[in-house]
Amino acid sequence: MASWTQMQVILRIAYGALENIRKDLFSKIQKLPISFFDSRSHGDIMSYYTNDIEALQTCLDQSIVMVLNNLVRIVGTIFLMYFLSPKLLIITLVMTVIMLVSLNTISNRSQKYFVAQQRAIGALSGYGEEMISGHETIQAFSHGNSAKKDFRKLNKVYCDSSTKAQSFSGRIMPIINQINSINFAITAVVGTILVIDGNLDIGALSAYLILTTNYNDPFKQISMQIGNVLQGLAGAQRIFSVMELPEEEDTGKTSLSCINNSLVWKRPLQGQESEMIPFKGNICFENVSFAYEQRKQIIKNISSYAKPGQKIALVGSTGSGKTTIANLINRFYNIENGRITYDGIDIRDIKETDLRKSLGMVLQDTHLFTGTILENIRYGRLDATDDEVIAAAKFARADTIANKENACFYDTVLGLALHFCNKRHFNVYRK
Repeated sequence: MASWTQMQVILRIAYGALENIRKDLFSKIQKLPISFFDSRSHGDIMSYYTNDIEALQTCLDQSIVMVLNNLVRIVGTIFLMYFLSPKLLIITLVMTVIMLVSLNTISNRSQKYFVAQQRAIGALSGYGEEMISGHETIQAFSHGNSAKKDFRKLNKVYCDSSTKAQSFSGRIMPIINQINSINFAITAVVGTILVIDGNLDIGALSAYLILTTNYNDPFKQISMQIGNVLQGLAGAQRIFSVMELPEEEDTGKTSLSCINNSLVWKRPLQGQESEMIPFKGNICFENVSFAYEQRKQIIKNISSYAKPGQKIALVGSTGSGKTTIANLINRFYNIENGRITYDGIDIRDIKETDLRKSLGMVLQDTHLFTGTILENIRYGRLDATDDEVIAAAKFARADTIANKENACFYDTVLGLALHFCNKRHFNVYRK
């Protein structure tokens, strides 16, 4: 009953902690700047949720329980040894200190390899995800052999780091066995001398030697879990390195409001007063400069404007900064010099949510969420009715394949291998 209760308590604590870590990690990632996602592959980011949290889970729900149980056994055995012979206990404690120093040295050396292992599996997962999602492109350009070579290199890095990590942690057990054997031998010799001198009873010596053997067993059990603990700590280190990253700062105070069915910018003034600026959509670049990386400037001293109702095309070669300009208007990145104004307001003074809510942007790389066409179109405004969504699709001429013979067009499920055209089947699936 006690073991069952202990297991239930540990599982609740462990999985409760993991639930909070996943929740906090997901919440943190939503607040990170776009540069975080641009510098990492999707597979590497997903590795935080899979490989790293899985390593931490194994550490919490299996290894930690066994380590705690064996620590209790060690403490209990030390108390029994003290009552039998305080003098022999000194030998045991000295050898224990030597053992712990050896374990700490090996653990510190192997820890860096476990961290490298978690990074390598993240890179491997990222590359695998990229190759799978781009499988058609790889086949079209006959780059299969090249992709396999790159995968082998990443796989080799992961294999090497894992081998080194397990190799170092695997040295712990032989060292513990060796120290335990020396401890038993010294204890037996000194105990025999104490018995001959009449300072120890032969029965007490026998009992102490039995306890010495039992005292070694918990350390063996703990050493078997060192690898899982170190791997879990490596996963936790990667997770908390993300949790400590600076979040995207939003210093804007100007908000977008609807007054008398008209949109206005509400800019706070001193005190409780606010200035109402009509929303028109006038965008102006004033000597704007920007670079993703230092010494590699993409935009330099650009000044331009877009008046309400104008249609402007940005034409240029790949990498000339067309998409960058759209990213800067949305404040996905902050500019280095100059300023961008929106209806005369510096966009850095506008709240990010209100700024992006006022803009419509079709990204270069589209993404479809798992769900119906109706739900994907509604993603821009979650409170839109079905009629409003259909009207928007018609206005954008995105309903050209919808006709009377394909009445369930908007209920088609995207992002899944199975597509449901029957409304009743779709509702059953959603439930």
